Amino acid sequence: MDSSNSRLLETYPWQETPLGSPETWHPDMKAIIRMSMASGFPVYSAWGKDFIQVYNDAYNPILGDKHPESFGMPARECWQEIWSFLGPAFEKVLTTRQELSFSRSLLPLAKKGIPEECYFDFSYSPVLTAEGETLGVVSIATERTSAVVAKRRQAIFNLDSGLADDTSLEDLTKRLHAILEPNEMDCAAAALYSVDEHTSNPEGEICKLRLDESMARTLRPLAAQALRNGSEDIEPVPLDGLDTDPSWADSAHAIALRGHNDRLRGILILVPHKLVPIAGSHSAFAHSVAARFNSTLQAVETRQSEIGKVHQEKAEQETLYQFLFDNIGDGVVYLSTSGAVVDDEIVLAANPRACRMLGYRPDEVIGKSRSEFFFPQDQSARAALVERSKHGFYVGELTFRTKDGDSLETEVTSNLVTLRNGETRALTIIRDISHRAALERERAERVRLETIENLTGGLAHDFNNLLTVIVGSLEALQDDLQEGSGDHKLASSAMFAAERAGGLTNQLLAYSRRQALVTRPIDLNAFLNEVKPLLYSTLSEINHLVIDKEQDCPACTADSAQLTTTLFNLVANARDAMPEGGCLRLRTFRVDPEKLLPARDSHELSPGAYVGLRVKDDGFGIEPEVLDRIFEPFFTTKEVGKGSGLGLSMVQGFMRQLGGDVRLTSERGQGTMIELVFPAASEVENISQSGTRRTSARGGKLLLVEDNDLVREQTRLMLEQIGFATVTAENAQDALHQMEKGLSVDLVLTDMVMPGGRSGLQLAKDLRKTHPDLPIVITTGHDPGAALSPDRARGFEVLRKPYTRNSLAETLLRHLPEN
Repeated sequence: MDSSNSRLLETYPWQETPLGSPETWHPDMKAIIRMSMASGFPVYSAWGKDFIQVYNDAYNPILGDKHPESFGMPARECWQEIWSFLGPAFEKVLTTRQELSFSRSLLPLAKKGIPEECYFDFSYSPVLTAEGETLGVVSIATERTSAVVAKRRQAIFNLDSGLADDTSLEDLTKRLHAILEPNEMDCAAAALYSVDEHTSNPEGEICKLRLDESMARTLRPLAAQALRNGSEDIEPVPLDGLDTDPSWADSAHAIALRGHNDRLRGILILVPHKLVPIAGSHSAFAHSVAARFNSTLQAVETRQSEIGKVHQEKAEQETLYQFLFDNIGDGVVYLSTSGAVVDDEIVLAANPRACRMLGYRPDEVIGKSRSEFFFPQDQSARAALVERSKHGFYVGELTFRTKDGDSLETEVTSNLVTLRNGETRALTIIRDISHRAALERERAERVRLETIENLTGGLAHDFNNLLTVIVGSLEALQDDLQEGSGDHKLASSAMFAAERAGGLTNQLLAYSRRQALVTRPIDLNAFLNEVKPLLYSTLSEINHLVIDKEQDCPACTADSAQLTTTLFNLVANARDAMPEGGCLRLRTFRVDPEKLLPARDSHELSPGAYVGLRVKDDGFGIEPEVLDRIFEPFFTTKEVGKGSGLGLSMVQGFMRQLGGDVRLTSERGQGTMIELVFPAASEVENISQSGTRRTSARGGKLLLVEDNDLVREQTRLMLEQIGFATVTAENAQDALHQMEKGLSVDLVLTDMVMPGGRSGLQLAKDLRKTHPDLPIVITTGHDPGAALSPDRARGFEVLRKPYTRNSLAETLLRHLPEN
């Protein structure tokens, strides 16, 4: 319990009260107090024969300035102003052991030292033990003062309801009298005085309420003097020294009543009940009376004295309405209707915006049936008509059918209007929300893709660990089997399948952008020469392959393994798009941003230099309605078993992770063209790191840090075959501990994701501080948060799981000095 009243409960000197120390309190009493302190509703409790009070924070506003001194005080001392009510109520609850409930009851509480009107819904309930002992009273209260006061004052807003054009000041005064008469709290007494037309001095009373003649004459000069001395049309009037009714407040309000051209027509003095706060509450009511009476009086006199001007203003308003109708940003349609759902509606008028939204010319839309603007199978339109016929209006979203048959998502407000002759019309306002709906769909799609990304990252991590063990075991089996034998062929097939599976998981990680890319400068022209034989075999014999290379094309920055997978994906798609044969053209080029294909999702490239690889086939192309979905994961137009729907989404994920992009255009029957946009390699990246490498690890000592038991053991065997003397650690803390104890190694190979709160990258950085020249290689099957991106893992080489013995040896031996 950390609220202010909870702290009071803990620190209050209860031993000095009749309740005694809290340790002696009954368990039921403690439980009730604990629950009340935790409640968000105002809860009050009174305990013992002295009704010692305890209440929660939500009850503080009811006490006002009495808090916090009232906490722990006997109820009689705290509530002296209402004890005549409260005391008997408590006694009745304790005597009858029954709950007492009250609704919107008046309790004149002295929240600020002076009693004022307060209204509450509240109840008093006895607190009984299981043995039947009465411990105290609990009250749950909800203050309704604002609602009660607002409800009784609401009548003033009906002052101008149903007034005729020839209404006089006397008629309006009688209506005000009828409104104020039942409101004895805001109007304990009142008088309305007429004024001299020339001097504006008050004359006789037009009417008075709960006032005798003598008091009405006494109040008249006081009201006039207050308005003359003040600067407002509503001023307080002190009633000190007057022999007033005991129920009156000690101040009243004088109100200037003004008609047409701000001419003073009367002075109203309004005396509130003594429980109504004069400065705040009653002042607001006086302003409401003045505003409503004056506006009504001015409107009546304006209608009477300027009837010709009113007609002129009406004509101007009609012009304004027509202007708004023609120029408003929303569509507006006016229709004839009987108001019944089964009857059709006919368009009588439509503004230009509505015509543009629905695709009609203004002369075409007039006379059209309502049904022509909706799709026959759309039941939401009929449901909207049912609701409108029931309530007289409808507000909601509907899909309209345009002239061309397209759907238009809108937000609609439609009202039924009854004319003087009894006919019914419908006025419908249409707002185009298709853009907003598209944004909502885009957000939902983003959430869906993020979910898929999280799923693929987690699966690929565990799968790559398993594949690392499988690949290492298969390599060991192949070493012991005679090449060309049946068992060797089986092991080779299994190795091929495992490597393909590793490629698939790395594609998933590239799509989810959780793969640690091993980027380096790549000459695309040289790369195409290397993979050309594989491209031919993937493309099949009935298709032709043409490779155009731009001379002196700069190197790009990419991951060679992912680039190979990406290119094979695109070649396989091109092959499937040309089942009867065709030509696939590959071309390298320098990227000119002005000539680059636009991104389908408005993705923008960062400023910089880029290198492109264009892949163009002359297959059957892509349907227009499919183009916007081709990069969605698991979306495919291929038959079941012939495509996962992940190829293009993985390509896009890989390219954007690099800092590039993939652009696409296609036309049915004309083929598809895809442009891969790579960041150009910097001059520093292009510097060749030549030098001799070791071919054996004999004499080398390595620290292997891996939390997975199977992967650790398999990797240890592979390292021994390469020639390393290997020391193992199960996590980063274990590795650091061994190094701190004096372990000396030539190289560290560490997994990235490990338990214990320290990743492989953090371990590498910690070791770099104490062993700045120690080579460290980080291996990973999952890189959460792209921590191993080149800019964040600078200085550490990354080896991707699953790795073979050859790839492991090639990576590690680069970091050992020549024998």
